[in-house]
Amino acid sequence: MRKLTPIFLMLLMTACTVPPKQVPKNEIERALSGKRPVQKTEIETPKPEKSHYQVIERGRSTRASQTPSKALIPAVKGKSSAAVKKGKEAFPLLNLEDASLWEVIKIVADYRHWNYVIDPAVPDKGINIRLNSTIEGLGVENILHLLLSIYDVAMVNRDGMVYFVPTKGADYKLGAPVYVGNKVGRDQIGEGWVTQVIPLHFVSPKDLSPILKEFISTGGKIVEDPVTSTVVIIDRLPYVRKIMNIISLFDVNIFKNKKMLLIRFQNADAEKVTNNITEIFKGYGALPEDKYYITSIKDLNALLCVTPLQEVVDEVKFWSDKFEKESEVGEAQIFIYHAENSKAEDLVNIIKELYSEEHTATKDSKGKLELRPVLKGDFKVITDKNNNSLIFKTTRRDYNIIEKTLKQLDAPKKQVLIEAMILDVSLSGSLSYGFTFFLKHLQADAGRGGEFHFQPGADAGGFTGAYTFLSKQFQIDSVLNMNEVKSRTNVLSTPHIMVLDNESASIDVGEQISIQSGNIAVPGAAGTTNAGVYNSTSYQYLSTGVKLNVKPSISNNGIVRMEIDQSYSVPGSSTGSGNPPIKNRSAKTIVNVPDGQSLIIGG
Repeated sequence: MRKLTPIFLMLLMTACTVPPKQVPKNEIERALSGKRPVQKTEIETPKPEKSHYQVIERGRSTRASQTPSKALIPAVKGKSSAAVKKGKEAFPLLNLEDASLWEVIKIVADYRHWNYVIDPAVPDKGINIRLNSTIEGLGVENILHLLLSIYDVAMVNRDGMVYFVPTKGADYKLGAPVYVGNKVGRDQIGEGWVTQVIPLHFVSPKDLSPILKEFISTGGKIVEDPVTSTVVIIDRLPYVRKIMNIISLFDVNIFKNKKMLLIRFQNADAEKVTNNITEIFKGYGALPEDKYYITSIKDLNALLCVTPLQEVVDEVKFWSDKFEKESEVGEAQIFIYHAENSKAEDLVNIIKELYSEEHTATKDSKGKLELRPVLKGDFKVITDKNNNSLIFKTTRRDYNIIEKTLKQLDAPKKQVLIEAMILDVSLSGSLSYGFTFFLKHLQADAGRGGEFHFQPGADAGGFTGAYTFLSKQFQIDSVLNMNEVKSRTNVLSTPHIMVLDNESASIDVGEQISIQSGNIAVPGAAGTTNAGVYNSTSYQYLSTGVKLNVKPSISNNGIVRMEIDQSYSVPGSSTGSGNPPIKNRSAKTIVNVPDGQSLIIGG
């Protein structure tokens, strides 16, 4: 037979016994809620050491900030603990022997003023409880949640009702309050079921879920959402609290506790230093290779070290400094520079002239200026014409200085495409379209950019004097095309040529004709059949046609300076045995032309 000790008998029993030592209220609440005092630990970050060469260190990143949980769907509670007056409505001492779970639910529900429903599937098993002190407020619920968890029973708050159902069903999860955050909120106390939405910052839900599933309760569940990088945990609050602590250990900055060291060398070779330090670390034996990563950056002549150990950083800096100082006073070596955009002969002449007697101005101890050489040692340089290379014999320090100059000199050159049109224009008084400038505008417009001014019926004197005229390409082409339709323009040649900056280019289009270059009368030998005088004639070939020589110089603002030498020659009709007359037209000038525009140089 079950025994239930009445409440009033408990009061009589306390008068005959020595009361137990009272534990402070805050200690009880802390024990029931599972909270622990928070200890703050300050980590002192070591300051980077100074070095005579460039050393860059990183590795002071922190853990992702934690956001206290906020309730989206709060739990429905009865009379709150704040409404219970201390000393008047404290939960009485309770001694139960072989009491049913249903009876315990009824006692707590009546005390908390709940409207409740007990599922018939909830087991009605015997419970033994003995309390030696009174408990107020939510501590009563914590005891009830503890008892319910033993028998896999969930307490669900829904629509002002409290339902007690087995955890094997799914309905209990619907009434669990929903919280969002990666840190337990102050109002999250007790042993009840909650739904916790935890955003992840550095680790993916897919990678973290298999670990977290090992720490949930039998009825708990974990849902992952890779799109929003969140995990949803449905479980009792103590399990949720433990899982959130585990997440805080894994969801950390990947650079946390990682130190990055970048050392740029002035004299030493970064690749050789990296290999040497790697071999030295292998000799330490006890240092695992996965605790550090060392590589060289060729473009910067630098060494990069990534490690969580400050001791490794110190060792890398120590040995790097050793190799740097040794390389500064090292022996002469052989270095080869392969020219890519210039001739090796041109570069070697500049280098010899620049560094053979080059000095820097510095001040001595008395403040007077004195000249000191840029290079500390002697250097020798020769050219390899077959490979277009320069071969140096000097120290690493001096070669680094020379190499910087070579890279600036051996920069890619600009190039320009020149399109020329050489024309033979015939003008007449009846020409409506053509290159007949209105005389009164010629004085104002010659020599500057602008638009054409044409006047039909102008004098047929052709072009007189020398002039330079700039205009846009389509304007000149339009006039030439119209004039060509009228059969007044003969296009002699339209050469196109691509040429590098400050280099000469030429085009020769035409034919070679044979002309008589000399005639000598030679007397014959006496007494022979050739006793008379005969003529000895010599011939040579002469090039005719169109010739164009141009040398451009390209400025940074898009102006092309061109040295132009253009000629056109054509042979006439032969007269008798003499040479044919050769008609020659030529122009030689230096002009500036904006990129993309056309130029008429003369006529």
